Amino acid sequence: MKGNQTFLELNISAEFLIYLKLHASVKWGVRTIEEKMAIKEIEMTVRGKSGNLETRLSIPGCAPKGIAFLSHPHPLFGGNMNNKVIHALNKSFLQENWITVRHNFRGVGKSQGVYDNGAGETEDLLALVQFYLELPEIKALFSSKPKTCFSGFSFGTYVSCNAAFSNAPDFLLLLGTAAEKWKFDLPAVPTFLIHGEKDEVIPLKDALEWAGRFGQAVTVIPNTDHFFSKQIPLLQAMIKRAITWMNHYDPL
Repeated sequence: MKGNQTFLELNISAEFLIYLKLHASVKWGVRTIEEKMAIKEIEMTVRGKSGNLETRLSIPGCAPKGIAFLSHPHPLFGGNMNNKVIHALNKSFLQENWITVRHNFRGVGKSQGVYDNGAGETEDLLALVQFYLELPEIKALFSSKPKTCFSGFSFGTYVSCNAAFSNAPDFLLLLGTAAEKWKFDLPAVPTFLIHGEKDEVIPLKDALEWAGRFGQAVTVIPNTDHFFSKQIPLLQAMIKRAITWMNHYDPL
């Protein structure tokens, strides 16, 4: 790594191991990304209201700037935390030194429970946010309260917005917003929207009309569909632009 960035070790205390034994199962791993930045990747099964939830915590090798909670597309149509758009979000946040939390909603992968049309999934997200933000070793990585972002793709935008009304994050980053698929509002949270010009699932005009009701701008990725096909590199560039905006955001 260039510069004087500090590399971190997630020191696991005896107390923390006891905490994990009581509240979650955990699997540790280390991997690298293109920039050769060391990433600690931790698979954890966290208890939610419907049962155990499969999650994956990723910690960058340099001092983290915030924590992003990433919510996947519709569970009944193959959506899961390994979705390529969620992967693009995860990779971009890690490259910008944010901690990420991916998860499978109830009934997906190893997560217990059944699909609940967004209501139960919102409970899932809120439970994970509370769990991870209260972890002592996560708190120890920050000198003050960390910035938080709820980020989702498609169905995940619906859940992220609903959760933000109960526990407001510092930011929302929404991709392929599920406008008109479900009835929901945009919380009064600094928000960055990205949508595909030729989205066949959620037409751009629906996204623009929805965002317009809240005076919210939309970044449009040209010549691409709902899944940002053939435009993932441009999508990642726009995600990084959004993260840079979050890092330097001044509410005044």
